[in-house]
Order: sequence, then C-alpha cells, then structure tokens
Amino acid sequence: MEKVLGELNQKAGESEKMKTAFINSMCHEIRTPLNAIVGFSGIITANAEIL
Repeated sequence: MEKVLGELNQKAGESEKMKTAFINSMCHEIRTPLNAIVGFSGIITANAEIL
C-alpha cells in the first residue's frame, strides 16, 4: 500500500511540474505579442498627441 501511495505521489508531483511548465509557457506566448501591441499603441497615441 505504501509503495502504491509513493508511486501515486510521484505521478502527482510530475503532473504538477508539467502543469506549471505549461502555464509558464502559455503566459510567455501570450505576453510577448501583448507587449508589442502595448508598445505600438503607445507610439501611436504619442504621435496622435503631437498632431
């Protein structure tokens, strides 16, 4: 029984690591284009204020 619980605990730990890696990857993939959009929006609004 302890062996089974140990294996399940190990699988749960591996699953948690995979979930964390996935979330970190998705955050990076979403954040990168958003930074470009925010940056260009700032440039556009700054130029609009000059005109």
